[in-house]
Formats: sequence, structure tokens, C-alpha cells
Amino acid sequence: MSKISKIKKPNFELISVKNPTWIIKGVVDPHTGYVYPEVGLVNKLLPVRTQDEHAEHYRKEAKKDGFVSRDAPFHIALFTTLYENRENPEYGNGIEEIRHFLQESLNHEFLTTLTRIINNPEGLDKVIYNYGLPNEYYKKANIIGPDGYITELAEDQEKRIKLEETLKAVYGTGNIELINEVFKWITGNDAYIVRFNSKPKEIRESVARFIANSDSACLDCDGDHQDSYSALGVSALEK
Repeated sequence: MSKISKIKKPNFELISVKNPTWIIKGVVDPHTGYVYPEVGLVNKLLPVRTQDEHAEHYRKEAKKDGFVSRDAPFHIALFTTLYENRENPEYGNGIEEIRHFLQESLNHEFLTTLTRIINNPEGLDKVIYNYGLPNEYYKKANIIGPDGYITELAEDQEKRIKLEETLKAVYGTGNIELINEVFKWITGNDAYIVRFNSKPKEIRESVARFIANSDSACLDCDGDHQDSYSALGVSALEK
């Protein structure tokens, strides 16, 4: 498998194949601007596992192009790509099928990611991407802050600046309005962030995960890393 290519304006394509699986072309990584030529998405959630177990599953399955969990920025990249192409006359119906699958999944399960958040008692927090994988890396940022609907928090300029930092660090983009539009399209509800509201007395580790309920789409930054959750089954086929 070759490395992903860098393309400014990728061509979008959606293909339905057996299993059933969707192949989505033109998904852009928000951290780097790179484009995954093909991303596979299976319409069945992965079994419930801890984040460490999801990482172990990835290490085993990636060599076989199997379906695995990915980190939070990858999820946002996938969701945003689908959202931006939702009115595509050729692929709109297929995108709606995926949107419905995502909505049903989020309404019934916590969907975990391979993003680990380290909340530190002092200084900046640490966000680990591709947790437990050979290409794991991290960035430091402030993740602590109030819970709330992200567009409402953004009405206060000071809170907006800090929220943008958190969102960019955890999800790969600090575009508050876009994130809210994407999740409102998927779930019908505005995005709501949950995180540690103040510095912990000792180091606390958590996972970034997603879930939805009757009144919000939750960007959850404080999932217990020792608990077990389902995950989307995706595979970046980097041809």
C-alpha cells in the first residue's frame, strides 16, 4: 500500500459493493489536507471493545485491509466529506443511506475512536491520535472547558477562542459552525461538547467518542478509556 496523496480539490465518488460496504473516494484529512483515495465503510458496527482492544484489532486487521476503528479527526473528515456532497445528483441517494446508518448508530451506541485525551493537572493537555498504532502521534492543547452546545458557547468570544482550540486538537478542525452543520445533518440536532470542566487533581485519561440523543449530538471528550464501546468499521485503502 502506498502513501496517501495530497490533492487540494479531490473528486468525490461513492460506490456500493458487497458485504454490504460503501467505498468513498475523496475523503480529506483535516489535520494535513491529505486525501484518502478510497475509504471503505461497512454498515455494521464493530464489536464492543476497549480502546486498547480496538487498537489491537487495528494492528491485526490493517494488514488485511480489514475494517477497523480510526481516530476522531478521521471521523470528522468522513462525515464532512459526505455532508459537503449530500446534494450531489449522482450520489445523493447513497449518501442518504449512509447518513441514516450513522444516525441510527449514534442514537443507540457510543461510537469510540482511536483518539486518547490526557488531561493534566498543570499545563496543557495531550491529545493522542492513532492511539496504540505504529504511527501514533500527539499534540498539546487546552481541552478543559465548559460543556454546552458549541454554537452557544461560541457566542462568547473568549469561550469561542478556547473552544476552537479544543475542537481543532481533538477533531482536526476548529470550524464550529461547520461541525455543528455536519452533526445536525446527521442527527437532526445541534452539536454539544462534553469534557472535563476543570483541571483534575491527577492525570486523567479518556477517549474521544460520539453519541446522539433526542436533543443533541454529543462530542464526548471524557469517555472512560477502560470501558468498552462500539465503533464504526472503516478502512482506508491507500492505493
